[in-house]
Amino acid sequence: MRNPKVIHGLCYSLTSPHLPSRKAAAEILVFFCHWEEEGVDRVGLEHVLQGLSNVESHHNNTRGIGQKVGRFDIWLQQLSMTVDGRGRMGSTVGLSKDLKGTDDGTILDICVRDMVRIR
Repeated sequence: MRNPKVIHGLCYSLTSPHLPSRKAAAEILVFFCHWEEEGVDRVGLEHVLQGLSNVESHHNNTRGIGQKVGRFDIWLQQLSMTVDGRGRMGSTVGLSKDLKGTDDGTILDICVRDMVRIR
């Protein structure tokens, strides 16, 4: 909590093409969101939200006006691409290159965990 740059850096990992990195980053960020949940200022949650805002700003500064995104949009787009990149009916037909070598259980686990975090 003394060095929020670490938390901000973890937010960039949510958009990593490496699924285990995304999963680990999301789990760590959820922990920080619940840090001192009963406290008045909720420092951990503020650091995570600021990190997501940094990701948003970085993305918006490097893109054109028509490609501006919100704070959670990049993460949700990655989740959508993960689901869409899954092969036809669980096979390897149409499987995206980012998902090669992962089984259906891992993909399902990541999607379910991300959806639980979103709500």
